Parts: sequence; structure tokens; C-alpha cells
Amino acid sequence: MKRWSAAILILSMCWCNPVVGQGVTQCGLELCPPPPPPPKPVPCPECERSKEQIEDGCSGDGVAYASGAAMRQSVVGVDWPDLVRKNAAAAALQSDWQPASRFLEAARAEPGLSADQTDVLTNLTIQMALEFGETDQALALLADAGTPAGLKAGLRSDRLFWWAMLAASDAPPGKWRDEIVQLLEQAYTADKTSFQVRVWRVRAWLEAAPWQQGLTCEALASDLTTTLLDLTEGSACPLMLGHIWHVTERALQRQVPTDVQSPQDVWLSFANGLVALLIGDGPVLDARKMALADAPARASCSEVALSRLVQVEKEVGQ
Repeated sequence: MKRWSAAILILSMCWCNPVVGQGVTQCGLELCPPPPPPPKPVPCPECERSKEQIEDGCSGDGVAYASGAAMRQSVVGVDWPDLVRKNAAAAALQSDWQPASRFLEAARAEPGLSADQTDVLTNLTIQMALEFGETDQALALLADAGTPAGLKAGLRSDRLFWWAMLAASDAPPGKWRDEIVQLLEQAYTADKTSFQVRVWRVRAWLEAAPWQQGLTCEALASDLTTTLLDLTEGSACPLMLGHIWHVTERALQRQVPTDVQSPQDVWLSFANGLVALLIGDGPVLDARKMALADAPARASCSEVALSRLVQVEKEVGQ
């Protein structure tokens, strides 16, 4: 009797042997299901793109830094008459809008200009009005010129960008979301090489406060990462991106926070941390991660932002 009791006791204990070919384990007198598979890693479609940009560095491929389409060489094959060249050059040398605009009017009045040439000179006039601070003139010229169907893509991008820039003064988040972001997206679609449009898309993302629209933290992280990687494509250069952050902070009228307290702090820190990762600035990246880790609960999405930074850092092997 004691032997049978001992045998039953031993069999009731959980000892596991695989049943060959079945993927099932035997525990005592029962067959147990296999253990659950390990959790699948969270997909990171941005990680491969980040890795490529780190490898490319300051390649300059597919990016143009000039403020106008003609200087970005977005409009090619245009042969200018000598008198038009002289008038345009004279306009550029002026220190006052009135004489500059007269030289540009003379250039645009030259007979025999093609539609593309007229469009280029119109854009040059708008751009110069903005540079002289003549916003009313620029608005009137933009309204008169429009964005007709036959307009070259680079010229269209510039006009849409200028509309966005002029609409941005003291604009609340709602106007950024409903108007300015849309104009910049159209400008980016028309000419993805325009660096000024790329920079403003990042600013617009932060100004529009999309975290107020009920989006998930994961969706916000993915969207901002994509927008940032659009900016840094071909331009992951420490000096360039350092200048860009200075410009962005001035536009937002705030610096990247060392003490994260709000949702805007979270995403500004995340953006700065990702750029630091791309250019290999370890101290800045560590500072941004530490600030996000110490953020209070009211700084919503800080945990997701930190997790995404850590994930990209791990995937790219930095």
C-alpha cells in the first residue's frame, strides 16, 4: 500500500517531458498546452529610415536650402534676355522696396517672355516684398498670382509656403491645424526638396497642438517622427540642425525644456532628442531622456515618447 501511495505522489508532481512532434508537455498524469510564444516586438517603421540617415549624414541628397525655386534650380531651361537679367540684378541691389519694385516691374514688362519666365519674376517680386517687410504688397501679389494649374511645382511650393508664413502671425493652434498645416503639406507635396518647407512643417506640428485632438500617444509619436525624418533627410548635419533648433525655439518663443511639465514640452523634448540621436549627440539625447523619465503625469505621453526614443536608439545601434 505504501508503494502505491508513493507512486501516486510522484505521478501527481509536475514533471514535464515533451511529447515528440506534438508541441505538448506532460505534467504528471495530464497533458499541458505549450507555453505562450514570446510577445512580438512593437513595429518600428521609422527605425530603418533613422539608421539610413545616420549612415548618410550630410549627404545633401534631395534637399535644397535656397529660399526660392529659381535658386533651388526647381525651374530649369529658362533663357533670360539681357535686359531682364540687368533689371533683376538691379532690383536685388536696392535697399528700398520702391526702386526695387520698379526694376522688377520693368523686368516683367519685357516683351516676349514665356509663362514660366513671368511666373519666376512674379515669385521673385513676392519674395523681395517679403524681404523688405512689405507684407501688404506680398499678400496682394499672391492673391493676384494665385496657384494656377500650369504653374511649375517649385514655384507653386513657394507661393503656398508664403501664404502659410503670412498666416502664421499670432495664429492660435486651431488656425495652424485648419489652415497653415494644410498649406505646408501642399507645399511639401509640390516640392519635397524645399528645406524651408521641411522646417516649417516641424514648427507647424508643434504649434498645431495635435495632442489636443484625441490622438493616441503612439500615433502622435509616429506622426512627429515621420515629420522630423522628412526634415533631416539628406541633412543630418550637427551644424545645420543645431541652427534649425535655434530658429525653432525662437519661433516658438521657448527653449527645449530641461523640466518637462506639459504635452508641448514632451513633444519638443522628443523632437530634440531624436535629432540628437541622428547626429550622434549623446549628452543631449541623454538629457532629453532623463527629462522625459522625470516628467509628471500631467505631461501626457511622456512614457510613450521616452519608450520610442529608447526603441529607435536600440534599433539603430547607437
